[in-house]
Amino acid sequence: MRRFYVCAALVLAVILCGTAQAALYFPQCASKVTGDDGTWETEIAMINTSGDQTVSGTLRGYSNAGQEVESKAVSLAPHARRQITIGTEFTRASEIGYLVLDGEVSPVVGYTKFFIAGLYRVAVPAVSRVNEGDIFITHIASDEDWWTGISLVNTTSSTKQVTITFDNGAVRTVSLGPGEHQAYVVRNLFGGQAQPDIHSAVMTGASGVVGLELFASMEASGWDYLGGIPLTDETATKLTYAHIASDETWWTGVVAYNPLSSPSTLTISPYRADGVALAPQTVILQGKQKYIGVVENLNLPAGTAWLGIEATSAVTGFELFATNDGAMLDGYTSVGISGTGGVFAKVEKNGWTGIAFVNSEGSAATVTLTAYNDNGGVVATQTMSLPAHAKVVDYVERMFSQDISAATYVGYSSDREIVGFQLNGSADNLMMDALPGLKAEVAGDCPLLITDTRPVGIGTITPTIRATIRSECGAAIEVSSVEMLFDGARVTPTMTGSGSEIQLTYNPPPLDLLSIHVVTVRARDVNGHQAETTWDFEVHLTY
Repeated sequence: MRRFYVCAALVLAVILCGTAQAALYFPQCASKVTGDDGTWETEIAMINTSGDQTVSGTLRGYSNAGQEVESKAVSLAPHARRQITIGTEFTRASEIGYLVLDGEVSPVVGYTKFFIAGLYRVAVPAVSRVNEGDIFITHIASDEDWWTGISLVNTTSSTKQVTITFDNGAVRTVSLGPGEHQAYVVRNLFGGQAQPDIHSAVMTGASGVVGLELFASMEASGWDYLGGIPLTDETATKLTYAHIASDETWWTGVVAYNPLSSPSTLTISPYRADGVALAPQTVILQGKQKYIGVVENLNLPAGTAWLGIEATSAVTGFELFATNDGAMLDGYTSVGISGTGGVFAKVEKNGWTGIAFVNSEGSAATVTLTAYNDNGGVVATQTMSLPAHAKVVDYVERMFSQDISAATYVGYSSDREIVGFQLNGSADNLMMDALPGLKAEVAGDCPLLITDTRPVGIGTITPTIRATIRSECGAAIEVSSVEMLFDGARVTPTMTGSGSEIQLTYNPPPLDLLSIHVVTVRARDVNGHQAETTWDFEVHLTY
């Protein structure tokens, strides 16, 4: 637990909203800070995914209180990459708690990586979208072997009252002032006592809040595990777990979490590496329950190389990889990482880089890998055909027929949806981190969002159901695509607004007290971007 007190005190980005420009948040910085077991350092990277646009912005380092400490101009040529060690390039590095790249930087993706050299490290994707809905803490481990840390920052100019409702019914409320960051070890929210009966949580009142969670082993366990994933409001009805490793060296953990109060039925579809489908399983997840386990204990068919999960209502989840010797662990989210283009953000220079990706569609894919140097120059290209539902996994240099020793990252493009991630390990196999394939920006591309969903949690017997559908880049919403389901049946909501933003309202007949109801909203814009969200509420006498 000693690690979290050091890094949590320095943890997450604070920048107030209110600018029309894009921003990329690097949500943790611990540089030249000494902990019980060594000195922390932080590395970040920024990659311009545009092939024809030079990106210019300002990288600002902020204290945890939101005061600007130091800044530097950044200019990225097409496909260029810049990697920065904070303690090397910033003179007041120990005062920096987070960094933000602001300006016209929408094509830029990146990561934050913090570490103690020779011991452990963790990487998380840089954040380009602030949460607008409830935030899901997918997994909590608080027992004699594990601790879980939660780190939150309020990016808005108003105070947020965030309610954390744990799956055992316990509730804690956190007040976050404007721009304020707070960090917690879960057990310390309960007087320092381990909480083995807590496994997940939902945070409400969290619009405008970003964060991450850390999983780590207790010192007494004898392990040196440290991993982390972003805390987001994203859910999906399809999750992909792109690699299964279970042998004398590795173990893999799989988590799928139902954040609703009503059941969700999961269809778990395992595949061989060559794309052959194996026997599926069906699991019913009750509200707030998880499908979870080390893969060797999940009764998967022999030869399972990767998993797809399809749910009847939106869920969230992630995947962990670790070595059996207790030295290395990290993971990546399984939500929102499917796409036809992106980057594997770092080719390790003092160790190894492994990449895995799968063709998640039912038709063969043509995948092109391009190895780039930091200046954006092409080092090598490789094109491969990937059968339907097939997987590729290997060290990155083996994926190219040409020498890629001069490359610093790899871009990918495909004519089908693919899902991938990378593991980077140190040469001594004492440190490892994981990152999903980071989505490339497509010209004219931007998310379609469904927000302001109501009621949440508790409603009257005559509630008004509401949702807002909005295109982030002003694309018109196809009115004919808008669909609302109430308890699985299609209903006709009233629509107001037009163009890129539409509000929905619907009044169902009077409902029974103490009943639970599920709402789903779907939509598409004229550019083909789709959005879907599901939530539920319970009917009480008061709202």
